[in-house]
Amino acid sequence: MDKNNKYKRKIIILLGAVFLVYLNSLFCPFIFDDFLLITDNPFIKNFRFIKYYFTTNLFEGVGKKTSFYRPLQTLFYALTYKISKLAPVNYHFLNILFHSLCAILIFLLLKEIYKEKLSFLVSLLWAIHPINSESVTYISGLADPLFLFFGLLAIYLYNRNLKIFSYISFILCLLSKETGILILPLFFLYLYTKGNLDENKKNDYIIVLSIFLIYIFLRMTFLNFGIIEPEDIFLHRFYTSFKVFLIYISILIFPLILSIERHVPYIKTFKNIDFLCGFIYFLLFLYFLWLKRKDKKILFAGILFLLNFLYHSNTIIPLNGNVREHWMYLGSIGFFIFVVDLILRIKREKLRFVIIFLIFMLYGTRTILRNNDWKDPVKFYEKSINSGFENGKIYYNLGAIYYQRNEYEKAIEFFKKAEPLLKDKKYLYVAIAGSYLNTGKTDLAIKYYNKVLQINPYDPMVLCYLATIYYNENKKPLSEILQMLKTCIEKNPFNSLPYNLIGKIFFDKKNFGDSIKFLKMAISINPNDYESHSLLGINYFQIGNKELAEKHLNIAYNLNPTNWENIQNLAYFYRITGDYQKAIYFYQKALKIKPDDIYTLNNIGLCYAGLGEINKAKTIWKEILKKNPDYKPAKKNLELLGENND
Repeated sequence: MDKNNKYKRKIIILLGAVFLVYLNSLFCPFIFDDFLLITDNPFIKNFRFIKYYFTTNLFEGVGKKTSFYRPLQTLFYALTYKISKLAPVNYHFLNILFHSLCAILIFLLLKEIYKEKLSFLVSLLWAIHPINSESVTYISGLADPLFLFFGLLAIYLYNRNLKIFSYISFILCLLSKETGILILPLFFLYLYTKGNLDENKKNDYIIVLSIFLIYIFLRMTFLNFGIIEPEDIFLHRFYTSFKVFLIYISILIFPLILSIERHVPYIKTFKNIDFLCGFIYFLLFLYFLWLKRKDKKILFAGILFLLNFLYHSNTIIPLNGNVREHWMYLGSIGFFIFVVDLILRIKREKLRFVIIFLIFMLYGTRTILRNNDWKDPVKFYEKSINSGFENGKIYYNLGAIYYQRNEYEKAIEFFKKAEPLLKDKKYLYVAIAGSYLNTGKTDLAIKYYNKVLQINPYDPMVLCYLATIYYNENKKPLSEILQMLKTCIEKNPFNSLPYNLIGKIFFDKKNFGDSIKFLKMAISINPNDYESHSLLGINYFQIGNKELAEKHLNIAYNLNPTNWENIQNLAYFYRITGDYQKAIYFYQKALKIKPDDIYTLNNIGLCYAGLGEINKAKTIWKEILKKNPDYKPAKKNLELLGENND
């Protein structure tokens, strides 16, 4: 068989395997950071913010300060949003696609070093292994497949002498995730292993090195969004990292218990047995690589695994945790080279085949089962808790699920469990305050919002929430409320809420011109803000611009067709403007939500009267009076038609 055809067949198998094991992940909902990065993120909903993708941190759109710089991740979300809005299936497809492309590149690169069979099996094992499910099934995990795809593509293109495209891919890799920095040593390690390091190509190497050095310089200066503070002192992190070393190996071999959030209690003494065992195993691994230092193939796999581990060990570089499954996305390639190489050394062919078959079946099945966990967010988090991972973020996100389901008392219960476990309590206090607000406990809500202001006196999100409470309940002078909202906009100009509230304030004061101005600002930030569209439509109606009024009222309805106010506003507009058929259509939609709503029934009667269908109008008003004999509008309407209601 032609070699190219053989490669094509293996590539098709890799694609098929990835889509087979991740097919059931397509139907998983948004979860965890997906809400911050996608559903609540104004940046991805309007390309006018594209410059901020490349000049601010990943969470800037929702007003959260982090050290993450991943503009390409935001760009791909924006492109997906442009095509399919907030349909999770398309975001999942994006992750699966890039993961499968990574698997193909792993195969194409490894076959230049190892035998074709080993390279194929390594790439296949990596493609279906459950440790990588967090990077694939979790929509917010896109940064991992992105950085690895562009990093491997850069090396592949360089090997094909497509140097300009290779350099561009290196840049795209670094714009995908900070971990892309590991592609630099991997590039030189790969060339060394292949025996392709050439003094005559020094200029190429200088260009590649310069790309990474410029990136590091920019991240330390203009693109420095803050350094992650170490969770513990260096020695404690050092001791703990060797326990984590064993944890990673155990998950790679036995991926039975998986969790989106893991945390290992910090080891505080070198006498700890977990540290000693991990340290000994680590030294033995180093000694093994030293013994095999002349075998470039072994050295490649070992150094790749070690580089990845050291980068994510939380010792050299402080990270936002001490263990994460997705941190093995690159390093697991090296580990799987050792695993497959050991299996292929088995001389009995049938035994070798059975072992390979069982391993792939078990790991593939485990990945499919893991994907199922993500389908129900409550069960997903509860599974982590039941597995012993009492993590503050898990409790917080479990509370957030109940909050979204309007089960506020349950939400408060889990938020309170998260409180002693979280170091940064800002977002937790916001969530607790919101829960109290939705249960009518305004004073408690204000108390928790003020706890956030004790941490950050100018927190724009909290100032906006407080301003809304103060305005709705008339608890502060209007001048003070407007000053709070002005501060909100100064601190975070990308949040549509303060613009919306200012628009409402001006509307209530019948200052329709200024109300329109601020509501248009809100919509420019978040085109899906149906409340701003609805109020904007009412504003335009008040100043006599019926065309724009109809446009924005329809946009509000299309954005949220089950919202009672959206339906009523549109029905009212068509009734007042004399389009009674359309008005009846929307009033009937309103009745599907509230079947016995007398106000809606009365308006349908008015529409039929407007159409000249007097008998239908009378029938409706008489039905209303059977339900509520004291309803004055129906009585008055019948009296105007000469009907006696007694």
